[in-house]
Parts: sequence; C-alpha cells; structure tokens
Amino acid sequence: MQAQCGDWPLHGLVNNAGLYRPETIPDTTPEDFDLHYKVNQFGTYLGVKFAEAAMGPDGGSIVNISSLAGLRASKGIAYVGTKWAVRGMTKTAARELGPRGIRVNSVHPGIILTPMLDAWSDEDLKTRTAQVPLGRAGMPEDVVHMVLFLLSDFSLYISGAEIAIDGGLSV
Repeated sequence: MQAQCGDWPLHGLVNNAGLYRPETIPDTTPEDFDLHYKVNQFGTYLGVKFAEAAMGPDGGSIVNISSLAGLRASKGIAYVGTKWAVRGMTKTAARELGPRGIRVNSVHPGIILTPMLDAWSDEDLKTRTAQVPLGRAGMPEDVVHMVLFLLSDFSLYISGAEIAIDGGLSV
C-alpha cells in the first residue's frame, strides 16, 4: 500500500535540517559527533526513506541540502563528515529510486547569510567572504531558487546532481 497525504501522493521533499558546530578533532566529543550524525545524516536518510514511500506512481523529487563542506574539506570533522555522507546518500538514492521516477539531488550552499554563521566572528565572515569570486556572501533566496527549480518539472531529467551555490568559491 502506498503511503500518502490524504488522497494526494507526495511530489517533493526538501531535507534541510542541519547542525553546524565547527569543532576541531580534539575538541569534538563523541556526543557532539553523534548529534551531528542524527541531525545531518540520519535525518536525511529518514526523509528519503519516508518520502519514497509516500510518492505516487509518477515519482517526484527529493532535494537534500548538504554544504560546500560536503564538496571540500574544512574545519569541523562531525559537520563535514555528515555533509559528505549526505552527498553519497544522494547519489545512491538517485540510482536506487530512479526506476520509480524519483529524482534525488543535493544542493551545497557556501557562505549563506543565515543563523548558522553565528558560529563565525565578524572578522572571520569578512575574511571568508573576501575569497568568494562573486565578492559577496549568499542570501537564503539564492538557495531557494535552485531548490524550487529541482522540485519543478523544469528539472525532469536531472538526478544525482550536486549543485554548489557558493558564488564560485568551490572553483
């Protein structure tokens, strides 16, 4: 039996929960690592698992929010490790769920002005933003536009993609 919301199957899901604590390896406790895993990685797995069950015969779209840290190494072993895992889980899900017409992609935001950056000092934000080729930090809307595209019928032949939204920082 197909799980669904009332009479309507699910058409899209955005896995956007995230925890960010940029502690170094010596400062990361097992409890902190486990919390990162539960929020960033296990939460994404649960979203994919239950979205797949709720999607109808026409498939749908799942967008997993990872991070630029999931594309290149940076400080914070728990955060970075779980965001790399989201990248791999996305590709696996795209392959496994593709035959059902379910597209799965990951978005990798860079420096986006959200409360997650409260962990950085103003000086650190300024220094890091100066490295962005487009010369500015991103806004949440910069990410939203891509997510909406990936959920829409304009991206019907895109699956397994990893898209950096980082002003060129990953280039």
